[in-house]
Amino acid sequence: YSPYYIPFLACGCITLILAMTAWRNRSYVCAKSFAVLMFAVTIWSFGSALQVSSADIETQILAVKLQYPGIVVVPIAWLVFSLEYSGREHWITRQNLFLLFIVPIISIILILTNPLNTFFSPEVTEVVIDGVSYADFTFGPFFWFFTIYSFILTFIAIMIIMQRFVFTSGVYRGQMVAILIAILTPF
Repeated sequence: YSPYYIPFLACGCITLILAMTAWRNRSYVCAKSFAVLMFAVTIWSFGSALQVSSADIETQILAVKLQYPGIVVVPIAWLVFSLEYSGREHWITRQNLFLLFIVPIISIILILTNPLNTFFSPEVTEVVIDGVSYADFTFGPFFWFFTIYSFILTFIAIMIIMQRFVFTSGVYRGQMVAILIAILTPF
């Protein structure tokens, strides 16, 4: 038994409720991108809950594979949300979305074929701490490339929101402060 899954499970439930609520209100500006963002966080959270509550290394590896579709969508959904929120919808085109998803799609392919390649995670070993078994991942070059890519997208999205904050009247500033706190808290 590991109690570490409880916060991940709670986060997954909260973000699932937020995703469903946003999707029901998808006619509003930013609602679709927010729903996608929250659903991606839900997948990530439930996958993390499975990973930390699993007793064997095989289930932990499966949990990582299950959560990565959510992980790779989060930075792009956050960027799309920030573009919509700041009034830059014209930057969201099919071509731009296709280009943004190239790295995440390659990441998913590399993760799913991980035993056949060493680009994402060349080695997974089992580590036992206080009687609890953990999968210890060694990260390959594409993992670090994807991580830097994700941080760059997230940073750009934060800068877009901050720029909007500077040039906005007081009515919307409180809303933007809440958005910035929500994204900066994980950092």
